[in-house]
Amino acid sequence: MEIRKTALRLLIASIVISGALAIMALVTGEFGRLQAQVLLSAIATSGASICGMACGAAWDQERWRAAALGGLGTVLLTLAITLIAVWFEPDPIETWMQVVATGWLFSIAAAHASLLGLARTDELLGWVRASSVALGFVLAFGIALPIWSSTFQDNTGYFRGLGVVGVLMLTGSLSLPVAARLKGLPDDSEPAPGDPAAQVMCPSCGHVQSTPLGLVECGSCGTNFRIELT
Repeated sequence: MEIRKTALRLLIASIVISGALAIMALVTGEFGRLQAQVLLSAIATSGASICGMACGAAWDQERWRAAALGGLGTVLLTLAITLIAVWFEPDPIETWMQVVATGWLFSIAAAHASLLGLARTDELLGWVRASSVALGFVLAFGIALPIWSSTFQDNTGYFRGLGVVGVLMLTGSLSLPVAARLKGLPDDSEPAPGDPAAQVMCPSCGHVQSTPLGLVECGSCGTNFRIELT
């Protein structure tokens, strides 16, 4: 929960900074290099916050923690490289921009994988999820190749192939939660069939809710606590 709260605070701060800069540019009619650097930093922080919240959700729910941890590391590293490139413009800046673009592609792929990891699946839908995650990373790698090599930049067949991969990835990702609902698989807010459920009170705010045993997130204040039988 702390990961998501921190990411949400950063997102709000970035939105406020971006809005303030936009108003300043409209009022003064000036938008120089410093304003551009601050705006780009705010946009990068917003993107990192969104990806971080997706990875943090998977981490907090104890789902696909390896993917969540790897995604968080990728997001933070990409954000750091982006800020260095924006503020210090190291040489060769073209290479730094290529690294930045590649980092964001794989950050988005990791966030996508973490979100899909939250879904409850049976054996068949598990294959759909795994395929969608794999296609997400294939798409990220495929987009990164033309960034680094001019060999693929004029190859229309290559980009058509990437388009097919993207459509398949989106089809699997969007159909997964719908198919899970149609098959009657419970989401994270519902006790799974056969799981012992209990009325529990949040130790922080006193909110009472029905929940299965294990890791619990309070529906009122967001506090995480664990229920176990001894």
